[in-house]
Amino acid sequence: MVSNPDRFFYHLRKTTEIHLNKYCTTPTLLALFAIWSFCLFPSRTYAIGEWLLNRLENHYRKLRPFEATFIQEIYAPQSLVPSTTASGKFIFVNPCHIKWRYDEPEKQIFVILPALAWVYAPEDNQVQILDTTRFEKSIIVRAFSDGIIKTFFVTSLQTVREDKNLYKAVVLKPRKAEEEVQEITMVVNEQIPKIAKIITIDIVGRKNILIFDKEKPLKKVPSSEFAPPNLKSVTVIDVSGNIVSAESFENLLKNSMKKESCNP
Repeated sequence: MVSNPDRFFYHLRKTTEIHLNKYCTTPTLLALFAIWSFCLFPSRTYAIGEWLLNRLENHYRKLRPFEATFIQEIYAPQSLVPSTTASGKFIFVNPCHIKWRYDEPEKQIFVILPALAWVYAPEDNQVQILDTTRFEKSIIVRAFSDGIIKTFFVTSLQTVREDKNLYKAVVLKPRKAEEEVQEITMVVNEQIPKIAKIITIDIVGRKNILIFDKEKPLKKVPSSEFAPPNLKSVTVIDVSGNIVSAESFENLLKNSMKKESCNP
C-alpha cells in the first residue's frame, strides 16, 4: 500500500507520459494529456488533502491532552488590518473539555465542558454562562478531533512558506450550505504533522486567523483548570441574561464535570 498519495500520483503521471510519448502523435498527445490533467488533478488534490487531514486526526488523537500558545486575529469583511488581535494559551483535553486563557489585550478565561460553557472576565468580575449548542459545530472542535472531513471537502492544496519553513495549505468548503463558515484554510506542518494556522471566513466575509505554537502534550489536566474563580465575589449571568446564584452555577458545573468524555 502506498502511504503517501503524492508518490502514487507522481508514478502514475510518469507512466502515463511514457505511454503517451511512445504511442501517440503530438496532437493526440497534447489532447490526451490535457484530458488526463483535467480529470486527475482534482482527485489528486482531494486525495492528498484528505491524507493530510487523516494524519492530523491521528496525531491529535494520540497527543491529547495537550496545550499550545495562540495568537488570534479577526478581520472585518474586505479589511486587510485586523480589528482585534489577542493571544494566550489553549488547552485541549477532548472535544468537550477545552480552555482558552486570553492574556492580551484583556484577561479572559473561556471554558467548554460537556453540558456547560462559560467565560470569565476579571475586569468585570463576571461569569457569563453560554449556550453549548453554538460550540457543537466549532471549527476548533472539528480540527482537533475528527469532524473536519465529515463536514468539509478539500478544494485546493498549496505549498506555502511561513517563517522560512514550508507548509501545506489545505483549503476546504462546507459539504452543506447551512454551515456558518464559508471557507477554511488549514496550514499544516506536514513533517510532524501539526496545525500551524487555521483561517476561517464566514458567510458575511469576516476572517478569523488562529496561529498555534509551542504545542506540547500534557500528562494530566487537573479539574482546577476548568473551575471558575471564587464565585462568592463574582456576578453569574445565565444564557438569558438573568443573574443566577453562585450555588446554581456550582451545581451546573458539578454535573458537567462528572462527564469525562463526549462526542463532538
